[in-house]
Amino acid sequence: MTTQDNLEENKRIVRAFIETAFNKHQIDRVGDHLTADMKWHGGTLGTVEGRENFVGLVGAIVSALPDLRNVEQDIIAERDIVSVRAVVEGTHKGDLLGIAASGKPVRWDAVDVYRIEGGKIAEEWAADDRASSDRETIPSFGKTRYRWAPTVRCERNNRSAISRLESPDPAICAIWSS
Repeated sequence: MTTQDNLEENKRIVRAFIETAFNKHQIDRVGDHLTADMKWHGGTLGTVEGRENFVGLVGAIVSALPDLRNVEQDIIAERDIVSVRAVVEGTHKGDLLGIAASGKPVRWDAVDVYRIEGGKIAEEWAADDRASSDRETIPSFGKTRYRWAPTVRCERNNRSAISRLESPDPAICAIWSS
């Protein structure tokens, strides 16, 4: 396979993941696109380690925003890295990381960077601009709430493996650990 073919294949892998998770909401198939030790870096929302934990996070997001859509604006690939700029929209109909449903539409800009390994997503860095979301709808998505908050480390025992989540918000740990 040529270098250009590899880059196009990496883009296809990321597009398939986004389509499965955030547009078709097929949570039972999200793990098919991820390595077992997948790591998600969510900036102020913390870090999630492990495929099962990340699939749980995606499921919680889709449950809270059941009409969620992720619309690609740009996609760029280089080596084993794929970057996507997208617009994300949905209606806040369920609890979202401790934030009660508002019933209001939400929209934000997202830039996500993925690292591909062995034909699957091994790592993601999410740099979503939740401050662009309507702060009246989901106030904690605004950057100011988390700007200077200390990091809290949460742990849970999941099938004999300890999982870790780091977040500046203890409420996120409480939801994640339950």
